[in-house]
Amino acid sequence: MTPLEPSPPRRGRQRRAAGARATRSGILTIASIASACALLAGACSSGGAPVQSAGVAVSDKTITIGYATDPGNLDPAQQITSSAGQAAALAYDAPVFIASNGSVQREAISQWQAKNPSEYILTVTKGITFSDGSALTPQILAANINYIANPRNKSDLTGLAVPPGAQAAGDNATGRVTVKLAAPDSFFVENLSQLYIVGPRGLVNRKLLASHSDGSGPYVLSTVTPGQSYTYDIRKGYHWGPGNTSTSARGMPAKVILDVVPNETTAANELLSQELNIAEVTGPDRQRLASAHLFSASQNVGLGKMVFNQTPGLPTADPAVRKALILGINLHAIRAVIDNGAAVEPTGMFTDPKACPGDTLQGNIPGYDLAAAKSALSADGWQAGSNGIRSKDGKQLTLSLLYGSNSPFDAAAQLAAQEWKQLGVNVTLSPEGENAVNTALLGTGKWDIVWAGLDVPNPQSLTPILSGPVPPHGTNVAHLTNKAYDSLTHTAATQVSKAGCADWNRAEVALFKSFDVIPFADIPSPFWGASVRFSVSGSGPIVTPTSIRALG
Repeated sequence: MTPLEPSPPRRGRQRRAAGARATRSGILTIASIASACALLAGACSSGGAPVQSAGVAVSDKTITIGYATDPGNLDPAQQITSSAGQAAALAYDAPVFIASNGSVQREAISQWQAKNPSEYILTVTKGITFSDGSALTPQILAANINYIANPRNKSDLTGLAVPPGAQAAGDNATGRVTVKLAAPDSFFVENLSQLYIVGPRGLVNRKLLASHSDGSGPYVLSTVTPGQSYTYDIRKGYHWGPGNTSTSARGMPAKVILDVVPNETTAANELLSQELNIAEVTGPDRQRLASAHLFSASQNVGLGKMVFNQTPGLPTADPAVRKALILGINLHAIRAVIDNGAAVEPTGMFTDPKACPGDTLQGNIPGYDLAAAKSALSADGWQAGSNGIRSKDGKQLTLSLLYGSNSPFDAAAQLAAQEWKQLGVNVTLSPEGENAVNTALLGTGKWDIVWAGLDVPNPQSLTPILSGPVPPHGTNVAHLTNKAYDSLTHTAATQVSKAGCADWNRAEVALFKSFDVIPFADIPSPFWGASVRFSVSGSGPIVTPTSIRALG
């Protein structure tokens, strides 16, 4: 196919007819801190011949990556889904890269210095060019930071990649960018790993980015067929990727195609037939892929966190009720029925690699104890009626459990409702779609318990969700007022990066001790490969473009 020639529509039409599933890149993920919560739902045979992934790295090959959702707007500042992140990572560089061990590696910036948590100096890596040959300069990097920092631009990355109100100034003579923040941000440099740098043409005309890339990344967008596929051609001479990776490395694909494959079973079939080389398959079909000995790379995603609505007047605003609800549920049994038994026990609010390492959960929440849970409710004035449901002051203890209708939580939610009924709590299950969940959390407030992802990269990014203004003036959807958490996060924010980790971790423990938020399940997010090797990165996660090696 020639550049920008439409690709054949046959496979796309067949896939849409097969039925769609939503992306798993954050089940009930509260992702955009500054303006709104982007909530993305997800859940998840026939036989196939085994595929041998062994082989030697070969160049000049085309590999195809399947994603369940279309990336949509290709402006890297306007989308936060995994498919959009994958598209951006192919064509654009970020200032830094977070390695699998959690370390910060240089990419578009070679050095960084924190004068204090509110002012940073970044040194731009020399020799980086955009796909049109123009150079990355400090002024261009500063313009990218300022664009994201300005809430008027309505970027989905405001508050994630760059805090709102940041002001950056680039000095081309010294090669440096000075960034002044409106408030201290301990993890400012780490968050820059989510900022994909747009070149001078795209900065002037962002509409250009819908069909053309303008980045300094390892690939260049060449063909766009919305809703079906996106083709990227390799850039010769690229040599500044993470770890100084180069597109001249043996096995780097000559072309990478992002293919929209809404149905997970279809994706698994096409991996086995090698119509796809890479795809995320998390449901039952992964068993077929494992049996066929396909290569896989996985990263746990912290999708299962139990959050209680503490709006004054609600039963869950009472810490005794929240404690009883945790005592009265067997979290081990709940995990066992999530995602066909794939869920694992969390170690805190984040999965590895953590910005602040350590197990903050172990020993900080009580184990299952139904008798103690009943005693706690009785002592709090909740007495069982003739139907077994407890009441207090003439009001029954009836609660709603909100979760994504396309999530893997249905069986677990039903089990939770049964266990809480033994406690004397009547729980109504509320599986809802994205829009309805958004409306409940940010609008009506009509929910008592939500199972959410809170999928952000570091502890500082959590603070607007777990403290501060409530909707519609902020994103503290649960109306939390935890004084210990607020104090510890305030102290931690005055320290740079990992220097504040002891306080950030103690702040997490304060949430658990008050039964505000309880992590209960992390879920593996495996990508599978046929005749290819690669690694995954990010909280999405996505396939790291410079890690892909095609095998012959």
